[in-house]
Amino acid sequence: MHAAGEGATRAPLRDGGNHASKPPGYSESFGSGAKYSAFRLGVTLFVTAEGTLGNLNEVADIRQAPMRIYPPAFDFLVYSPPIVLPATRPFKFTVMVAFPTSPRTVQIRDAAGSRHVEIVGMPMSGAVANLVNAADAAGEGFGLGPSMEEAVSAAIATIPTEPSPMPDVMHTYKIIESGKMVGGFAGLGHYYARVSWNKS
Repeated sequence: MHAAGEGATRAPLRDGGNHASKPPGYSESFGSGAKYSAFRLGVTLFVTAEGTLGNLNEVADIRQAPMRIYPPAFDFLVYSPPIVLPATRPFKFTVMVAFPTSPRTVQIRDAAGSRHVEIVGMPMSGAVANLVNAADAAGEGFGLGPSMEEAVSAAIATIPTEPSPMPDVMHTYKIIESGKMVGGFAGLGHYYARVSWNKS
C-alpha cells in the first residue's frame, strides 16, 4: 500500500505560476536584472518580467508584497531548490492580478530596490470591450488566466462579495461566458471567464 499522496503526480513548477508562497523545500530571495512591463485590461493588470536566471532549476515569480498599502505593490522573487544546477536560463512570463483602474504605475520590488512601472492601457477589440463592460455593468466578474480554472478564479476574485455572519455559508458562482483570447497588443494566449455570483 502507498502512503497518502504517494505516487501522486505533481504539476511542474513554472515561472510566474501565481505561487501564494515559496514552493515546499525551496528558499526565496529577491531576483535581479529583470525588465518589466505592465498592461491593463479593465480591472485586470498584466505584469510581464523578462530576464535570465543563473541556475537551470530556479523558478522566477511575481507575488503581491506582504505590506498593506494602496495600491498594492509586487515582489519579483526567485525560488531556489536545495541543490541548484548552474546554467543560464532565460525566462519570460506574465502574471495577472486584480488592480485598481486609477493608478498609472505599479510598484515592483526586486534586489535592486523599488521601481514604478508605467501601466499601458491595452487596446480592446469591440468584442473584448463588450465583455468587460457588460461584466462591470452587471456586477459580474471578468478574469483571464493561462488555464480556464485560473481564469474563473481571477473572475471570482473581482466580485465584491458581502461578508456573512455564518462561517459555513457557501457562495455559488456561475460561468456566464468563457473562451480564449489569442494575439493582440500584448500577445495574449489566455482563457477568459465572465462569472456571476448567486447571493441566495
